[in-house]
Amino acid sequence: MIEYLVVSKQFSFGPVAERFFPAYNDAPSLPPLIEKTFAVLAACACDYEVIVINDGSSDSTGEVLADLARKFAPRMRVITHSRNLGYGQALRSGFAAAAKELVFYTDGDGQYDVGELPRLLAGLRGNVGLGKRLQAGAERSLASHLHRQRV
Repeated sequence: MIEYLVVSKQFSFGPVAERFFPAYNDAPSLPPLIEKTFAVLAACACDYEVIVINDGSSDSTGEVLADLARKFAPRMRVITHSRNLGYGQALRSGFAAAAKELVFYTDGDGQYDVGELPRLLAGLRGNVGLGKRLQAGAERSLASHLHRQRV
């Protein structure tokens, strides 16, 4: 499944995209998630940035993010809360820091496949505001929903 919030202005392909991740004690899951995110964004966006909000983690998340930020500079930024402010504040920090045309977020624990982003982008046209969809109590991906709308 995919859980993204998409905020868009008019755009033409390739899009300018920003992806952010709220992270709290997610050190083990961040390296593969960030690696895959950069690979996906490089293939589907002409300009992009990844922002990770470290929401006061007490594990090695800060050190892991510092290493990743060095590796992916200048396309990666880390915002660090000095203490855990909660998921909602991490989202607010991510949206406040985002400056690109399209903004996507998903959690830092890797529970959603960032590889679905190209399918989601393919379905976007014009002014859009989307969120997670529910149908008959079951989640379904936005990409599959957009595909069905276009058929």
